[in-house]
Amino acid sequence: MMQYDDFLNIMEPHIREFLISQYHEGGYGFFGSEAPHPGVRGRWKNFSVGVFRWELKSNGKGLKKGKTIVRVNGVADDPDLVYKVAMELCTRLEDGDKFDFKSISFGMWP
Repeated sequence: MMQYDDFLNIMEPHIREFLISQYHEGGYGFFGSEAPHPGVRGRWKNFSVGVFRWELKSNGKGLKKGKTIVRVNGVADDPDLVYKVAMELCTRLEDGDKFDFKSISFGMWP
């Protein structure tokens, strides 16, 4: 299973920079352990990323991913749409917006 550092390494530079800029207590990020590598078909037709808030670890040393706030689902052949929506949700959450949905899906295969 992919770890967060591996996830960052497969991201396009602008997405990686966005995620790194959000890495602070109270910042919002997203992660998907089955996220497809750019230009490589994944194991699945569909995949998802969870949007979460960075929280301080209980020992006060470092950060951990909080609970998923919104899950963004899409097709593995077009991961950029999923990442674009996830970044927009992170930005809106950072601005104080609240959502009345727990997931959003785009072009899912049956």
